[in-house]
Amino acid sequence: MKALHHAPALTFYQSHIVFVDRW
Repeated sequence: MKALHHAPALTFYQSHIVFVDRW
């Protein structure tokens, strides 16, 4: 898991992070 996951402000970014994490 990336540190960005802890950033609630980046809600739309979280979705992108999840997709990247799945890779």
